[in-house]
Amino acid sequence: MAAAKARVDALIAGNKLVVFSKEWCPFCAKAKASFDAVVGPGKYTLLELENASRESIVDPSAADFQDYFKELVGTRSVPKVWLEGKFIGGGDDIVALHKSGQLENMAVQAGLIARVDKGTQNERFFVNGKLQDGDMKFSML
Repeated sequence: MAAAKARVDALIAGNKLVVFSKEWCPFCAKAKASFDAVVGPGKYTLLELENASRESIVDPSAADFQDYFKELVGTRSVPKVWLEGKFIGGGDDIVALHKSGQLENMAVQAGLIARVDKGTQNERFFVNGKLQDGDMKFSML
């Protein structure tokens, strides 16, 4: 496991965003899809531990990597994701961060993407179910 530890530690220390994954894993696919949507495909470090046939494609074995993940964060499952050296979660965590918009904010803060001004084109104001013009003034009753 010492070789897996050294490789994981080096990848985490040397890259802003690192995803440890398995090609066949549906949770990994969801996390990678979130990162592809936010930072772009190929713009983060990805280490696949197993291929689609569930064969280890890393040396040392995928099991050694997963044993070290258990030491680091308490579970062996993948995906495992680190952003700027901080563990940010697994598949469901990443999807939730993406849906909430937090993943984009985290990527901006890490310098992976530039802030995108989405403007106010989708803002609408309603009072008692009626659409109001853009110059809403609110008053306390």
